[in-house]
Amino acid sequence: MIKIFEAFAGYGTASFALKQLNIKHELVGFSEIDKYAIQCFEQNHGGKNFGDIKNINWNKIPEFDLLTGGFSCQPFSLAGKGLGVKDNRGELANYLTKALIVKQPKYFMFENVKGFMSKKFIEFREILFKDWEDAGYNIFFKVLNTRNFGVPQNRERVFIIGIRKDLNKDFKFPEEKELKLTIKDLLENEVNEKYFLNNNQLKIVLKNLGNAKTPIITHSLYPRSCKNGRGGTGHLKKEDGTSYCLDTGNCQAIEINNPIVLDLYNKKARKEYSPCLSLPNHNSLRLGINGKMRKFTPKECFRLQGFLKDEVNLSGLSDAQRYRLAGNGQSVNVVKLIFANLLQGRDD
Repeated sequence: MIKIFEAFAGYGTASFALKQLNIKHELVGFSEIDKYAIQCFEQNHGGKNFGDIKNINWNKIPEFDLLTGGFSCQPFSLAGKGLGVKDNRGELANYLTKALIVKQPKYFMFENVKGFMSKKFIEFREILFKDWEDAGYNIFFKVLNTRNFGVPQNRERVFIIGIRKDLNKDFKFPEEKELKLTIKDLLENEVNEKYFLNNNQLKIVLKNLGNAKTPIITHSLYPRSCKNGRGGTGHLKKEDGTSYCLDTGNCQAIEINNPIVLDLYNKKARKEYSPCLSLPNHNSLRLGINGKMRKFTPKECFRLQGFLKDEVNLSGLSDAQRYRLAGNGQSVNVVKLIFANLLQGRDD
């Protein structure tokens, strides 16, 4: 029986991973301050929320074996300002150190964006790692990409594993596997019209993409279906240089057999996998499919996080809240493989 405490809990990826692995566990508690994340966590896992990690008295928390936490990533993210510890949220990892010192769990798993490993934050990172080592842990870390572990999302995150030194255990990160799923495999069969862009929204998107330094939209190629060979619409370029036509009211739509994911922020297109999901205010992904363009649905976003059977109960949450949870969460397919190596077959 593994006793777990989830800090910066979100929707509880660690608990989901333990359930999927059929590892017997007890949720001692969790720490979360976002009201909608709390709602989602409780309706999926139950448990007691101990609130803001800055205010937790760890001496009053029951003993646990595993501490998890995706400490605040915004200070280290390329999508943010990259202020590190100058952003107050950057110091929240130090509260995990306090938990380790007081509770001495056997294991921990912490997660953050790839940017946390950049040279810019090396001083803070080295101090943090030394604090965890001084607390009694051997540290293992590696940047893992979700798409290298079975799910088509390009999501690079650093995972930091700690094993208490007296356990005398080694750890190996999971081996990468061939990506067999495609974007098409994760899409819902029936999608509400509210997720599709209207003609005006589509024209704005195509115009912005067409003005990119390396455009993925061309206005110079028009199939015969376009009115008068013109019409002012845009076309998704295929790898062979030909184009897809998206219906903006100025031309007939040509069916897109394989979905194309557009990253509006980076002005890139992918068909093998999705670019990284992010918070709603940074979410710039659009899906070109069947001659139209739309957003991913919330359910599809969670599938891109590894929940292929729609395991997360999202009832009572708005679309905006669901998007935020998905973009701010961890990929359960990756966490599950880490736990399989860390926890299964243990003899402690």
